[in-house]
Amino acid sequence: MRTGAKLLHVPYKGGAPALNGLISGEVQAMFIPPTAMVAQHLRTGRIRAVAFTGITRWTNLPDVPTVAEAAVPKFQVSGTWHGWLAPANTPHDIILKLQTETQKALQIPSVRDSLIAGGYEPVGSSAAAMARTLRVEYADFAEIVRAAKIKPE
Repeated sequence: MRTGAKLLHVPYKGGAPALNGLISGEVQAMFIPPTAMVAQHLRTGRIRAVAFTGITRWTNLPDVPTVAEAAVPKFQVSGTWHGWLAPANTPHDIILKLQTETQKALQIPSVRDSLIAGGYEPVGSSAAAMARTLRVEYADFAEIVRAAKIKPE
């Protein structure tokens, strides 16, 4: 929307068939998480990474700029974040224990390496930071839904 680019959505039944469509030239571009499956095609030159949609560059592709750096200021679609959620009435000490143990796990090299290889950038944010992320995501996507006039079916 910000650039005025006209893109045609081409639905595929999953990431692998979509990636095959990109490699074969059936489609000219796609948004896909930089997983191990994608990385192998980047290494062989069958596909080229143009930009990363996160707020910072991805550790495994440090030479690939973010979309905000390359073309669209303030652009960010993290989209691949995962958060631990608990019932609203969960005691605060339980939330802190989950947060502490998650942060410890993210410091284990094999855990970090596995997440990074899967296209993730391990963070281990606090519950308050996760709540802020959710509020921002809701607001951003609500604006996109309004602007695109998307209606629930």
